[in-house]
Amino acid sequence: MIYTFPIYVPGIPAFIAVIAAISGIYLIIRKKTFIITAIPVSIAVMTGVFAAPMLALDRVILDDEKLEQTTGFWFFPTVKGFRLADLSSILIGTRTDLKGWSAGTCLGVAS
Repeated sequence: MIYTFPIYVPGIPAFIAVIAAISGIYLIIRKKTFIITAIPVSIAVMTGVFAAPMLALDRVILDDEKLEQTTGFWFFPTVKGFRLADLSSILIGTRTDLKGWSAGTCLGVAS
């Protein structure tokens, strides 16, 4: 099984990139100052080049052989995981910090 984000999750930063690019082009046509035009253009580049592809390419693969998570930048992805044949058991639990707040889920793997 391959788990990915729904299409609207990477679609949100892609939509923001398009709106920011249109705003930047409009401001360039209106001959506004560099600082005013640089803001929407930089937002368009950051969300369109980095955020949208990162969310679109994030995935978790679970098959008979392995559990693998791919995250990170599209040009330098991070792949984490383990082979299921090397395991004897998996323990999933939660952690709490010193104040008693939930600090997230922890995964204990015994091989």
